[in-house]
Amino acid sequence: HKLEWEGRGAPPMMKRRSWKAKTGEHSSLSGLLDNLTMEKATLLMSPDFEVVDVNDYDIVLTDIKGETIRTLEIDGSTHLSEAQTSIEQVSVSLNGVTYGDYSRVLVRAVLSAKQKSVNAIMLVDTGSPYTFLTDETFKALGINLEEQPSDQAFVLVNAQRTKAHLSKAHFEEVNVLGTNFLDFCELQVNYPKKTARITIVPV
Repeated sequence: HKLEWEGRGAPPMMKRRSWKAKTGEHSSLSGLLDNLTMEKATLLMSPDFEVVDVNDYDIVLTDIKGETIRTLEIDGSTHLSEAQTSIEQVSVSLNGVTYGDYSRVLVRAVLSAKQKSVNAIMLVDTGSPYTFLTDETFKALGINLEEQPSDQAFVLVNAQRTKAHLSKAHFEEVNVLGTNFLDFCELQVNYPKKTARITIVPV
């Protein structure tokens, strides 16, 4: 038997995708569903998908604004305050909180570039294939985007080299930590305690 589902209303990072679950022989659909376990089923993503171009990417945020970010304090640090930790001593963990009615995950990251380091409050978005920094954040790091190709630059996020694009459209005031960074991390969120932690995993 083979169970197929064609996704409708695809997530923002994908224009279309389909999922297929393959199992062993079963006498009925109910039997198939009863036996759809990790051992007996393999969930495969079809190659028939496209990642949205960064120039077309947008995140509609109605609850998180620049003024929200500036009022937060995580680990005793405020947004774009000078980081006191050297690159060699920076932690492999990014501590954070859940915030607001939508329980957005926000973490404090140490960003470094051009011999400057700042604390930055960043929105964790597991649905974004890209990392974004605001114009204000780039300027705090001494990066002039007019000298960079396509409004992007490489920065260190807790000592991990990461490509960052310019925040724009509906999230132009918010830094976003996407999967180009998160793919090398473990993410833990404790919603009852309103805490979060990202741990960079050595490759």
